[in-house]
Amino acid sequence: MANSQPCVLLTGGTGFLGKVILQELARQRLSKELPDHRVIVLIRNNKKLCSTARFQKLSTSKCFSNLPSDWISNVEVVTGDLTSKCCGISPDAFATICGEVTHIIHCAASIDFNLPLVQAAISNVSTCLELMELAENCPKLAKMIVVSTAYVRPFESTLLRETLVPLPRPAESLYAAILDGSTDEKGLLLETKHPNTYTLTKCITEHLVSSRRRQIPITILRPSIISAAWKYPFPAWLDSRAALGGYAALFGAGFLHVIEGSRDTTFDVVPVDVVANHAIFESGLQLFETDSYREPPPSYSNELKIVHSVAGRQNGLPAELLISISQRYFDDHTVFKRPSLSYVGPKTPKYYWHQTVSQTIPLQLARLYYTATRKESMSKRISHIQRGIAAVDKCFPYFCSHTFDFDQSHGLLTGFCPAKYIEIICLGVHKHLLLGDIYNSQDLYARPEAAARL
Repeated sequence: MANSQPCVLLTGGTGFLGKVILQELARQRLSKELPDHRVIVLIRNNKKLCSTARFQKLSTSKCFSNLPSDWISNVEVVTGDLTSKCCGISPDAFATICGEVTHIIHCAASIDFNLPLVQAAISNVSTCLELMELAENCPKLAKMIVVSTAYVRPFESTLLRETLVPLPRPAESLYAAILDGSTDEKGLLLETKHPNTYTLTKCITEHLVSSRRRQIPITILRPSIISAAWKYPFPAWLDSRAALGGYAALFGAGFLHVIEGSRDTTFDVVPVDVVANHAIFESGLQLFETDSYREPPPSYSNELKIVHSVAGRQNGLPAELLISISQRYFDDHTVFKRPSLSYVGPKTPKYYWHQTVSQTIPLQLARLYYTATRKESMSKRISHIQRGIAAVDKCFPYFCSHTFDFDQSHGLLTGFCPAKYIEIICLGVHKHLLLGDIYNSQDLYARPEAAARL
C-alpha cells in the first residue's frame, strides 16, 4: 500500500467503543471528512476463534450496517496479544507495522470492575506499557491516544481537573508491588480512595504513561460513563451491558427494584460516538493531508495532554429524570413485566427489607420452581439475572451516590437535550439488549408482543 497514507493502529476494536471508532474512521474516510488512510486492527485469538474469524464476525455487527459492503477494504487485521512482548506480533509483522503507523488509538482494556488487582493491572497497565514499547519504534508516529476514564480521580465535591491524580506512593513501586503480590488489594483501595481495581489501575497507568513516554506524543482521553450512540452509526446503537446499560436492562425488564444511591445524583453520561469522534479529533488524523502527514502541524508538541471526554455538568442526567423517563418508556414498552422502583437510598434496614421482599425472595422462588420442573434454561436465566443484580449492587453505588463535576477543555455536546438522550438510551437498551435476547434465545424476555411494539 502507498506509504503516503496515514496509518492508524487501533486496539480494542472488538469492544463497544472500539467498534464505533472503527465505524467512524470508515464513515468519515468515505465521506471525505478524513483523508484516505489505512487501519490496522490488533486482535488476539481466543479459545473459539482466530483473530481473522473474530474480525469477520465483528464486521457483520449492526454497528457497520450503514456502511457499504466494501468498507473493510482499507482495514488490515493483525494477530496480537497486548499482554505479551512486542504485543504478541510476529517479528516481521512488528517491523512492518512500526514502519507504517502514524497514529495509535488504544482503547483495549478490561472494564470488569471486579477483577482481582493483579489481573486488572495486567489488563490495564501492562498492556498499555507494551503498546508504548511498540510506539517508540514507530518513526512516523504523530500521536498516540490512550483511553482512560474520568473516574481515575476519586470523588471530590470540587471541580475535577484534567491533571494527573496524586498517588500515595510512586506509581512504579505500586505497579511492582501489585505484580509481585506484596500489596493488599483492600488496603490499597482504602489508601487511594478508589472504589474498584479498574479505576485504580487506570490511574496507575496514567502515571506510568507520563513517566515512561519519553518522546512519544500522547494524549490521555478520559471518558465518563459511555452509553448509547447519539448520532452514529445511528441513534440508540448499544451493544454493551456495562455500566448504565446493565442497570437500565435490569430495570427495563422489571427485575431491579432497589438501588443504593441518591435521587439527587446527576450522572455524567456521554454518547459512545461523541467519545469515538473525540478520540479521532485528538489523534489529529483529520489535520493531515495524504501527502504531508510526515510533517506534524506546528501546534503539536511532545507534552503529555490529558482531556476529559464528558457530557459536563450542564448536560448531565439527573437521577430523578432518568428514573421517570425510563419508568414511562418501559411502562409503554413492557418486555417481561412493568418496571418499578421500591427503594432508592442508602443501605438502611429499609433498603434490606425492600431488597429481600421485592428482589431476593421472588427470584429465588422462581429459580427453585424452574429447577423443580426441570426447566434448566429458565433456571439458568434466573441465576444470570441474580448475578447481574449482585454485580450492579457491588459496583455502582459509588457512582449512584456522587455527582462528579469534570473540568472540560472544550464542550463536546452542541444541541444536546438530556431528556431526549435518556429516551435514546431506553430505546437502545430495549431494542439491542432486551429484544435482542428474543432473537438469540428462548428466555424470560421472549414475549412476541414485545417485539411487535417496537
